Amino acid sequence: MERRPGAKPVSRVVRGGREPRGRGIHGADSQVPWGLNSLNGAVTEPAWKRKPSWYLVSIDDKMIPPDAQRAMSKRAGSTVVEMKGSHAV
Repeated sequence: MERRPGAKPVSRVVRGGREPRGRGIHGADSQVPWGLNSLNGAVTEPAWKRKPSWYLVSIDDKMIPPDAQRAMSKRAGSTVVEMKGSHAV
């Protein structure tokens, strides 16, 4: 797989250090930057208000604190499952 110019591997610390070396390169390459046009879209009815949703809280996440994940899932009215795991879960 070719590496996108300027892409930096995702830290193994952030991902829990459980992935083989080199896998973070794929993570960095597969996440494309979003464009500024994304900010111009108008949401008339958020899907989370009418559709059921589920949220997996990764309790070992070093990127998004578990309490923040719980708050977001509660706000969305999601059915929540918690498990040990890093941000990569």
